Amino acid sequence: MSDPYRFDDRTPPRQSGEKGVDGANALLWVGVAVLAGANTAMSLTGRELLGALFGGGAVVLLAVLGLRYVARRRR
Repeated sequence: MSDPYRFDDRTPPRQSGEKGVDGANALLWVGVAVLAGANTAMSLTGRELLGALFGGGAVVLLAVLGLRYVARRRR
């Protein structure tokens, strides 16, 4: 009988089609964080137009992340 809590059993590496965090998602999340921070900084310094551009970029990246999630769920 196999014990799921044993540490010495090796699990096989993930195949490319399996779920997991990939590099593109990580970069998209970093982009969202940077753009949201820039949006906040520009809004606080009174440059609302520039802040709106950064905020729009963050919204676009969030939409891309959502679309990637839905596409992966359907596979």
